[in-house]
Amino acid sequence: MCDPVTAAIIIGQGASMIQAKKAQKSADAIAQASFDADMQQIKDNRREVALEAAQKGNSLSQLFQEKQAANRALLQSSGIASSMSLNAAYQNARKIQKTDLNAIALKEGRQFAELAYKGQDSRLQLASKKAANKSAKDSAYIKGATGIAKAAGGLQFNKGQQVGKNSPNFKDYSESDKRFIS
Repeated sequence: MCDPVTAAIIIGQGASMIQAKKAQKSADAIAQASFDADMQQIKDNRREVALEAAQKGNSLSQLFQEKQAANRALLQSSGIASSMSLNAAYQNARKIQKTDLNAIALKEGRQFAELAYKGQDSRLQLASKKAANKSAKDSAYIKGATGIAKAAGGLQFNKGQQVGKNSPNFKDYSESDKRFIS
């Protein structure tokens, strides 16, 4: 049917095509595992950011309460339970606390945005890696199919047939076909 060299070439090209498919699956699995690890890290970082913001907020609230208790204790010992000074000090401390809490919330929001960008970047990297893996597999398929076609073509032409312009039936080709034959 075909000579052993041609059969070996065809089998070799077919095997390389199968290996290309396995390599793509393996590379895709590695890329997916890397993406999953990145997403888990981002999830953990989000929890850490939220916890840190809550702890700072609680610490500020506790500090505010301690200062208020100290101010009340100082003023009560002098016999003043409510005064303009006490109210002014309370309002000023409250304003400072709100400003600090807003700063903490803004920092938390910025950190969440950075983590969201990292997540988007990880998704884009995964898609890019999978596309590159598919392209490499497709390239190997084309190379394999070309090798098989050359081997099969070589089988016909190596049996003493003349090809191209030297072919005995070249005169029967149409003019448009003759342009493509060297």
